[in-house]
Amino acid sequence: MRERYPGTEVLPLTAHARECYLAWMMEVGAAGYLTKNEAPEALVAAIRRAAQGETCYTAEQVQRARNWREQFGGRWASLTAREREVLRLLARGLDNKGIAEALSVAPKTVESHVTHILDKLGVRTRGEAIAWAHTHLAELLLSPDDSGKSPM
Repeated sequence: MRERYPGTEVLPLTAHARECYLAWMMEVGAAGYLTKNEAPEALVAAIRRAAQGETCYTAEQVQRARNWREQFGGRWASLTAREREVLRLLARGLDNKGIAEALSVAPKTVESHVTHILDKLGVRTRGEAIAWAHTHLAELLLSPDDSGKSPM
């Protein structure tokens, strides 16, 4: 939105209160991040503030996003684009052979990527890597493609 319509303020209203989304919205320049459980008066006030060019993040949201970036965002950012693809496919339940077929690479190459992922995420097993990803990345992880950009 901001690239196509630079004068438009973006103020997402979402059911997802996940820190990874919050951090990403801050990074891409959204005016705020509102959840669907906000009071109607708060929604109207946020829309008015955003329309005037103000940001609508609470101090608590800023702290949550900062904490997420420090604890988890750096690990995600440390993965190469290919490692992110492999982690996404792991999270979808594919084994090494299935990942190798999906990416048109050798199973040994997948094994190497998985080893690097485990090291970079600071986990011991592929199950722990999958759990880490689902806990800290959720739907971002399951998106179809990373387009080379880190969401954080």
